[in-house]
Amino acid sequence: MTPTGVDLQALIVDQNLAGVMKGTELAAYARSKHPHLNIVVMSGDRLGSLPRDTVFLPKPFQAERLLEAVRD
Repeated sequence: MTPTGVDLQALIVDQNLAGVMKGTELAAYARSKHPHLNIVVMSGDRLGSLPRDTVFLPKPFQAERLLEAVRD
């Protein structure tokens, strides 16, 4: 449970976020706070390293592939 009482199941984030943080940075932060969270980082570009246990989803993709990535 989070401090707000919400049970997080998954984080789906684009690598290119507006602002100072990249999607992989947000994923790493989320992983440090929620070790068992399903995390998917998507991008149209190739990425270097990902936080542990994070799924990369290349764009473009079909909705079915997104569902598979969240379940992985």
